[in-house]
Amino acid sequence: MTIGTALLGRIATGNFEKLRNEIGDLQARISSGTNDPRPSADLARAAELSSLKERRSVLSDYSASAESASNRLALTDVTLADMNDIARQFQSIALQAANDTQTDAGLDGLRSQAMALRSALMADANTVDSAGQGLFSGFAAGPAFKDGAAGAAYAGDGGVSVARLSESVTLPTGLNGAKLLMAVPTKDGPTSMFKMVDDLIATLGAGLRSMKPTATVTGQADLTLAAGREPQALGFTLKGPTGSVRIDSTMQAGTPSLVIDAINAQAAVTGVAASLAPDGSGIRLAASGSITLSGFDSGTDARAAVAGLQPLDSAGQPAGSRAEIRPETLSADRMVAAFGDATSHLAGQRAEAGAIAAQVDRQKEALSARSLQLDTAVSNLEDLDVAKAITRLQDLLLSQQAAQQTFVKIQSSNLFDYIR
Repeated sequence: MTIGTALLGRIATGNFEKLRNEIGDLQARISSGTNDPRPSADLARAAELSSLKERRSVLSDYSASAESASNRLALTDVTLADMNDIARQFQSIALQAANDTQTDAGLDGLRSQAMALRSALMADANTVDSAGQGLFSGFAAGPAFKDGAAGAAYAGDGGVSVARLSESVTLPTGLNGAKLLMAVPTKDGPTSMFKMVDDLIATLGAGLRSMKPTATVTGQADLTLAAGREPQALGFTLKGPTGSVRIDSTMQAGTPSLVIDAINAQAAVTGVAASLAPDGSGIRLAASGSITLSGFDSGTDARAAVAGLQPLDSAGQPAGSRAEIRPETLSADRMVAAFGDATSHLAGQRAEAGAIAAQVDRQKEALSARSLQLDTAVSNLEDLDVAKAITRLQDLLLSQQAAQQTFVKIQSSNLFDYIR
């Protein structure tokens, strides 16, 4: 086939264009430092690179989840530390209130302080993370704790939020709110910390501050029980001239005989005899010495007097002030002990959160190491061998120069050059 000047020009121009494009692509890759990302350039490399990037994306999600869990647990630690400090302050208030030298003004001040601390405790209990989710509400929306007519109640669902930190690792990112504040282990069994606080505030109020958990008389006295229509358990410690014993019975309005029988059953131990008072509802106690009643437990959470003790003279007439007795659960000793239990419980819960946070930190380190390995693998596939690319570029530029020179020489020839 005869090749004319025009055809030769078109072929050469096309080849020059391809050469320029290849040189341009290579220069761009040298500038960016990366290999050709197109699958057509290297199918095996592109497939491996796609797999590595997908794994890196999943790992990035795990890392973000671990960071979120770490931040949430850090906030939990700060919150629990503040709660523990509040519990210690409540314990201090209970100790100060137990001092018999406290004035009404001093007790009023302690009550105001206790109420402010209660508000702070409620705020801590309803702390939310950066996403607006309660730290202690589980999976439920809204506040974890709410105040009502009966006091603070748990409004969460009892769950614990979790985070997946790898293909096989799932860790909690918080604590059970009900266990944290509604089931503090105490001598009286699991108790709500808010109930403990409300009990303390009640004892600092005008109604209960004059009541004592213990009352002592000499000779004889009339005991009146705050009994209701329904039978309820009653327990108290009776100390007489000859000994002390725990009385456990049942009280019900209008039927003091059960308690009278229980006291008389222990008369040989205590030296205290009981009989029905002249009014038909009270219990008359008599002994040859002092009589002390303490440790009352009526099985209820009422913040009121559980009994009254009226001293009598030898003629059976009132002599002196009537002592109103409050339940043992509202005694200073019991409340100081309860808040001590609360601080220990909160410290334990904080240690539990800290242990989880340590696990999350270890998982973050493992994820970081895996990310580095994947980044290295991706880099090895994406990064350009610059030395090899420059050598190739030099070869292409030389080929381009030679081709251009050859084309120019051929194009400059004519028929007379071949006739010579």
